[in-house]
Amino acid sequence: MEKIEVTTNYKGWWYIVLFPTLQFLVVLVIIPFFVAIIQGDNVNDLLMVLSIFITIPISLFLTVKTYPFFLKLAERKISRIIIENNTLSWQFRKHIKSIILSEMHNAIISFGVSPVYNMQALGLSIMNKKDSINICTFNFHNTKLRELFPAEFFISSTVITPEEGLPAFQLNYAEPTHKAFIDKLLISLWDNRNKNPYFVFTNKFPWERTPSPAFTSIREFYKNKLSSDDKKFIDSITSQVIAEVNSYLKITPDYLIGLKLPTKFQMLFSKDLDPEIYYIMPLKYIKADVLLPKTDLSTYLFVQSIDTAINKSHTGSHLIHDNYTIKITGKRDNGTKVELVFEWVSPTDENYWESKYILKYINENYEMYS
Repeated sequence: MEKIEVTTNYKGWWYIVLFPTLQFLVVLVIIPFFVAIIQGDNVNDLLMVLSIFITIPISLFLTVKTYPFFLKLAERKISRIIIENNTLSWQFRKHIKSIILSEMHNAIISFGVSPVYNMQALGLSIMNKKDSINICTFNFHNTKLRELFPAEFFISSTVITPEEGLPAFQLNYAEPTHKAFIDKLLISLWDNRNKNPYFVFTNKFPWERTPSPAFTSIREFYKNKLSSDDKKFIDSITSQVIAEVNSYLKITPDYLIGLKLPTKFQMLFSKDLDPEIYYIMPLKYIKADVLLPKTDLSTYLFVQSIDTAINKSHTGSHLIHDNYTIKITGKRDNGTKVELVFEWVSPTDENYWESKYILKYINENYEMYS
């Protein structure tokens, strides 16, 4: 197979993330510091607080204004990327790193308009257990992407460019060598798509099929009121599960299944861990919105109290976590609006990326048929 090598600009982490962040923090600290020095021994607490609040917008303004300067500095960094057979290699400082695409790897493909600079671009993020690389290509066209990687359901519409803080190699599809490189790389990603667990996961979903639930409203099934027909219906649906978000949410080609599990306190004193309520939510007729995180203080206090009871000599050292939730909106049988909230995935969870595509599957079907 032909070897294609491109020498291009690499906008690294130092110039587009570290230096602007340090500048912001330095300005944030230095103004209140000088205010404190000017006051000497008679420090006014109110004045110090006001100086901090005033410094935040000043620091942010200076960082935004000087960011183009750091981008100019980043453009001076030139490096090499190479595609040969199914091996993607690149120069990192004085070393050559590589990812063999015919072996297990993770790859994310995005195409769209960047959120801040409003620039259309193709974004590729490829990683294995040791290394990772980001490639951002401008002047690329969606028709070409469909031709070289014909799986539109896999393509994310959110693109982050180096100008918005993503360290990446920057290519221009209008240049012949850059075009040849990207074409070859996309072909290799497509040929080895089954070595990409992200693609394998999204390929489970019947994207070309229209969901066909048996009803259009959200139904609730209570454990202590389940008839034999209800049990058969729930068993038939749960047997079709293609993906699980967590213990509370599962998805099938036609339904989202929500579970209300016993509380942590109930689990301590009962062997019956079956869901108390099954929420069967028909796709096409529900939409999903991820809510802003809230501090999960109840779980922290619960774990801390159990730890203290077991280990009476110390109180433990458990962290307080943010609780991420998702709101499902639909209708009841009588047509009234209903909103249900379930636990969701945090950005630090292993299945965070997969959860984004579950969300996409729910909302694309809602938007298409609402």
